[in-house]
Amino acid sequence: METFKNIAVGFGISFIGSVPLGYLNLVGFHIYTHSGLMNLLCYLSGVICIEVLVIYATLKFINLLDLNPKWKSGVNLFSVFFLFGLAFYFYYKGLIGTNRGVPEILPGYPSIVTGLFLSCLNFAQIPFWTTWNLFLVNGNYISNREKYAGFYLIGTVLGAFAGMLTFILGINCIVANGFIGAKNISASLPLLLIVLTVFQIYQFFSQNRKISNN
Repeated sequence: METFKNIAVGFGISFIGSVPLGYLNLVGFHIYTHSGLMNLLCYLSGVICIEVLVIYATLKFINLLDLNPKWKSGVNLFSVFFLFGLAFYFYYKGLIGTNRGVPEILPGYPSIVTGLFLSCLNFAQIPFWTTWNLFLVNGNYISNREKYAGFYLIGTVLGAFAGMLTFILGINCIVANGFIGAKNISASLPLLLIVLTVFQIYQFFSQNRKISNN
């Protein structure tokens, strides 16, 4: 029972956390539309390799991790500059509304390296998984004993992979059925990243407001 519960909870949390709009999903969609399924799967493998390490570390050292609001605020500030830089990169490279080729964030490197690189810069996943793991362990929704931790990790890996793949293929299906043009999706990539940047700015100021009130 503990085994199934750890897998199911890990899958559910990871799937839900991976489906919403985010820069990893946006880049994944761009890779899929320009270079196909195999490159997308390699990219997702790279992303998930880093994520599973983060999940394991936060689960293993859950009682030692600092959830100081100022630290969370710093993560949000980094995300603001990173997302803005990523938006500028796609615009500057002239990938918008064209079919010039694969969007090479790391030119000359395979897609799996791109996934590893971008996932390493996704510092927001640290407070995300720390918060969730604390909640799940303290509420006895999962067991973090060594015997069952592996099954939780399996669930999170499957959930993250399924969630991101569902989002990317879902958007592609919408495009294929003519609801949205492929060029419109490509052209909107920097704009969507700017929207995410604005959201992170809001998160940053909200976090600072909470710190000031305390």
